[in-house]
Amino acid sequence: METQISQVALLALLVVGAITGVYVFFQNAPEAVFSECESISVSYVIRGVLPTWLNGRNDKMGTVQGLWQCASQYREHHAAFVLSSFCIVYIALQTFAIPGPIVLSILSGAMYPFMQAQILVAFCATTGASLCFMLSYFLGRGVFNKVLAGMIGRFKEKIAHNQGNLFYYLLFLRITPLLPNWFVNIACPLVGVPFKYFFLATLIGLVPANFLHISTGATLNGAAGASGGSNAVSFAVLFLLQFVALLPTLFKGKIEKYEKEAFEKSKKTNWQFSKSAASWRDMTQPRKHMDSSVWKQWPHSFVTTPEGIKIHYVDVGPRDGPPIVMLHGWPDLWFGWRYQIQALSPTYRLIIPDVRGFGQSSTPQELEAYGTKNITNDVVALLDALKIERAVVLGHDWGGNASWRMALYHPDRVLAVCGVCTPFVPPRKQYMSLEDLCKYLPQFKYQQFLADAKNSGGSTALHELLKVVNTDVDHVIFKERTEMLSEDELQYYIDQYTQSKFTSANWVYATKMIDFETEKDLPGTIEHPALFIGAADDPVLKPEMAKEMPKVIPNLQMELVEDAGHWVLFEQPEAVNAILSEWLAKVTSP
Repeated sequence: METQISQVALLALLVVGAITGVYVFFQNAPEAVFSECESISVSYVIRGVLPTWLNGRNDKMGTVQGLWQCASQYREHHAAFVLSSFCIVYIALQTFAIPGPIVLSILSGAMYPFMQAQILVAFCATTGASLCFMLSYFLGRGVFNKVLAGMIGRFKEKIAHNQGNLFYYLLFLRITPLLPNWFVNIACPLVGVPFKYFFLATLIGLVPANFLHISTGATLNGAAGASGGSNAVSFAVLFLLQFVALLPTLFKGKIEKYEKEAFEKSKKTNWQFSKSAASWRDMTQPRKHMDSSVWKQWPHSFVTTPEGIKIHYVDVGPRDGPPIVMLHGWPDLWFGWRYQIQALSPTYRLIIPDVRGFGQSSTPQELEAYGTKNITNDVVALLDALKIERAVVLGHDWGGNASWRMALYHPDRVLAVCGVCTPFVPPRKQYMSLEDLCKYLPQFKYQQFLADAKNSGGSTALHELLKVVNTDVDHVIFKERTEMLSEDELQYYIDQYTQSKFTSANWVYATKMIDFETEKDLPGTIEHPALFIGAADDPVLKPEMAKEMPKVIPNLQMELVEDAGHWVLFEQPEAVNAILSEWLAKVTSP
């Protein structure tokens, strides 16, 4: 809260400082000492210009021409000051999301040649929008997420569903009137839009509107300096330009309808999911966190594998209950399953390890140690130590990949298998590098970052991943608390991450060649009872990536959780728990 108050105070200070600076700048403006300006004053405008326009008098153009001649002389004699004034005011309005840039765009068309005006407006608009982006990112996150919560939530959902063509979607927003530009400037950094896409979409997307505004200004300039028939032509052109400018607004309803239909179509996955689990949590209400006394009482144990790897795990539930192994992803710990542990532990024996390299488990230094086969071998060693013959294996994110591979490497130790968010991909017969994969699936570029050894340590890699994953976990683990984590949960993550320092983060995603060599001869199908749980708003592991799974897993059940992103385990725990409870009851029944 203190951080948020400080950010708001600093933002307010910047606004006041900017207003003061502009005021001082104009207070020191050169005086207009030209003959054309001798009769121009505030009283002249009030007593002369306004009445002629309001009363429809014939000399209205004369008064406007007088003003325009004065302005033209001033611009000619003080060109640098006028240009500086234009840029300062335009950029300031854009930076602080204040209405008015359209008027300045029109004014530029009257003051400068067409191409010069285009370049000038493009520079000012893009610079101001970029500064607004930065201010929102660094100082406005807390206040805007509260004040504009509803709009940002809907915008976030649409951004998530357009990750594959994000630049073109932003371009579409700039050209159409679906969202005001000030909102796009403020909201983009809050929903994880990369700055390069934002910048380019702003630079290019505002060109059509700028063209119309500048053309309008040029026409007005011609009208102010002309008379008679020329005025009639100028106003006809002006009318045409304004009509063209209004076309997007006139068809706004149809554009919104088209966008909504396309958006809903992209969300529909009836061809792959048996049903959709509705949002079990009222998203308008504050999140209810688990009482820390619940998870703090769960017993922790360690086992050492034949390779000498120490595995930390939590073992909860009746000893005679059906055994369930739960594998976490990155960046996470056993702790990521806490809501499922609470719901399922009365019936099932739950074994939840920290996978090697994470939490309190060993962190080998060799890259080969992190191959998926070794991860599955750790699960087998854990089952052997606990004298468990077969278990249901669940996995989320990277742990989901390990759970599917567990069914291939050790099919006799698996009773049933489930992947949350992560679809099953059969072993490839030909190697595909991480770089090639990212060409087809750009949302996996974060893996390239993590696969680079220089990005392995500390919180940097974590922050980079969370920017890509784009949920309200963004920047949470090493910064202030959001509603997704309670203070106790946040502190637990901080303690564990600080101890482990994420030294193995890059190895998790740098083992593609190792995995390819070890699994290329494995079968490409899974015969076990299987469950896939997709998260409708996951921008990385999109539900549609699972569309081929029924072809290679005959006994597959597919479920979709709405209103949930990548962290579905604790974004929508009630929905996930209900799906798991129903499915586990079937696959563990005698």
